[in-house]
Amino acid sequence: MQAEQPKGATVKDFVRASQQALAHVRLAEAALEGFRNDGVSPLGTLEKPHLQAVTLKAAHAELAKAIAIIERTRWGSAAY
Repeated sequence: MQAEQPKGATVKDFVRASQQALAHVRLAEAALEGFRNDGVSPLGTLEKPHLQAVTLKAAHAELAKAIAIIERTRWGSAAY
């Protein structure tokens, strides 16, 4: 039984949307990895809070892009 697709949407559209969303998630993960590795003292305090805020804003922006792609894509009933 094949999943119902919204009118005009193709599997290619779903693949493209998925790839785009995942690319943004990977960029956010890379930013967060840098946040964890660069600037947290052994005591657990931020050593460069201004730079780390910029890093978190970049990760937030990438996640917002991924969310927007997911929300504007008409996935069809198979994705639910």
